Order: sequence, then structure tokens, then C-alpha cells
Amino acid sequence: MISGNEKNYVDTIKSYRAANIPLLIFGGPGIGKSEIIKQVAGNDEVKDVRLSMLEPVDMRGLPIINRKGDGSDFSVEWAKPDFLPTTGKGIVLFDELNTADPSVQNAALQFILDRRCGPHKLGDGWWIVACGNRASHKAHVNPLSAPLRNRFVIMDMDVDFNQWRNWAIGNQIHENVLGFMASTSGQHLYSDAADEYGNFPTPRSWTMVSRLMKNSIMDRNAIEGAVGKAAANWFLQYCKEVETLPNIDKLLEGEISYQDGPNKLSLTYAIVSNILFRTIKSPSIVGKAAKIMANIRPEISALYFGGVMGHKNDKYMLAIMKSPEAKEWITKHRGLLLPFEVK
Repeated sequence: MISGNEKNYVDTIKSYRAANIPLLIFGGPGIGKSEIIKQVAGNDEVKDVRLSMLEPVDMRGLPIINRKGDGSDFSVEWAKPDFLPTTGKGIVLFDELNTADPSVQNAALQFILDRRCGPHKLGDGWWIVACGNRASHKAHVNPLSAPLRNRFVIMDMDVDFNQWRNWAIGNQIHENVLGFMASTSGQHLYSDAADEYGNFPTPRSWTMVSRLMKNSIMDRNAIEGAVGKAAANWFLQYCKEVETLPNIDKLLEGEISYQDGPNKLSLTYAIVSNILFRTIKSPSIVGKAAKIMANIRPEISALYFGGVMGHKNDKYMLAIMKSPEAKEWITKHRGLLLPFEVK
């Protein structure tokens, strides 16, 4: 059993793809297993195959009855399944592998080990990976047979706040969600389901909360419906605390100032998150933003500089180099930016 090297799952999984070794990833629901596979694929295609929707014969393809015109005996050929590409390159993803019936799992044995289904051979440019939940995650799953498990290298994937935060910045998750998570160090990012009916917090469900917020749907029932009652209570309390957010435009123009303080944790994170997303849209404000960050605790303002530098884009780096305040902050606190390099 392995785990991602230093939690850097993308690079770890890429190494298995480069070696063309089949990989089976176990992890809780909604933590981003499929999303990471898409990151690993880059611009290559991902064939998402749900074995739970297939019959055993589907792995081989539908039979086609042929008969030559000379009156000879009938023969049967097998139509190639569309999830078995023979050319190009990409990833064949067996998502939710252990929700499949055992008979279908057994039918997949040849595909995973020999890279073929009956007469059909998987193209050399394609890599096989599978994902699944454990029964301990309250998932309705079937046991995987020992021969099937033994055809994979098995990886356990956990939720990693640094990776999620860096992904959230790049995907512009709503500033209140990002600020809340940063202010609590990801304490409410994930929790196992408490029962079989209520929802619970996962990276996927927080993405839903972000979409709700961006569409001005902020009532308690909606938030609870996405992440469960406990996480919703903490999040809505944070949202209430940051309602007194100062005018960011005036703050950036120096018309007003903001004094950070020990009792302003939520508000300070909200300001930093807001300015970060403004900077991503308009790198020219880095100089103005850096002056504000200079008066904020480094462990909080690191969210700003780490988020900007994480884009590794020339226009952001050029804007930082033009700002004496930004260069000074980075020189003093470079160590605080290391977690933002995890992908």
C-alpha cells in the first residue's frame, strides 16, 4: 500500500503512468480522485468507464454473426467496445470500480493485466487506472477479488488541504469558501458521512457551495443540503463575521486603511481572498495589494503571495518584480510559500 509522495499526488500518479503500471486509488467520496486523474492526463483523453453499468459480455463486445457467401458455416466476431481505443494516447479510468458486480470485475481481469478483451487489444499509448471507495466510507461496494487487486499497485488517497487550496485558487472557488477554509486550516474540508441520509463536507460539496454563493443562493437550507448541518453552521458564522468587509476598491487606492488584529482572523482572511481573486483577474494591482499585505500577519498574507505566484505566469511574476513591497515580503517569508508549491 502506498500514499502520494509528500501528498503530491499528481506527480506520484504521473510516475505510474510513465511506467505504464495499472494503479488502483482508494479514497473517500468527493475528495477529487477523478479530478486528479484529469490533471494527470493533461490534454490527453480520459475514457471514463463505469463497470457497474456493464454486463460481463460488454467487456468483450457485442457478438456479430457472419456468414460467407459460399454457404460455409456461420462465424461470430465481436464488436470492439468503445472504451477500448487502439490508437492515440490517454487514460482508461475505471471509476467506482468496486461498485461493479463481481462477475463484471472478473471479466475485467484480462483487460487490466493483458491490456486486451478477447480479440481486442488496448493501444500502447493508453494507461489503465481505477478508483473506488472503501466500505468504511459508507459506500455501497462489493469486495474486490484477490486476483483483481493483485493486478494493480494500490494507493490510498487522503484529503490534503494544501493541494485543495491551490486547486481552489486556480479554479476561483468563491472567496468566502476559500477564506473560511484558510482561516480554519481546512478543518471542515472533509468529514465522513454521519448517517445514510444527511450530507457531509467534501471538496466536491464545497465546490457546490461555491456555485451556490456565486448564484446568490446563501440560505441555510441550501448550505446544509450541500455540506451537512455542522459544517454549514461554522461556514455561515464565518460569512456573518465578514459582512463588515471594508470597501476593497478604496483599500487598494489607499483611501482607507485596514488594521489587522488577533480578533479579526475571519475578516482578514476574507480581505486577502478578495484581493487575491482580483489580482488573478488583473495582475496590475499587485503593487497596491502588496502594500496592504505588508500590514497583515505573514501567515495570512502568504495566501495572497502563494496564490499569485502559484500561477507561474510571466505577467504575474513581472508584476511582483516591479513591486518593492512584494519583493521584500517574499524575501523575508519565502518559507511560508512552500505549501503553495504542492500540486
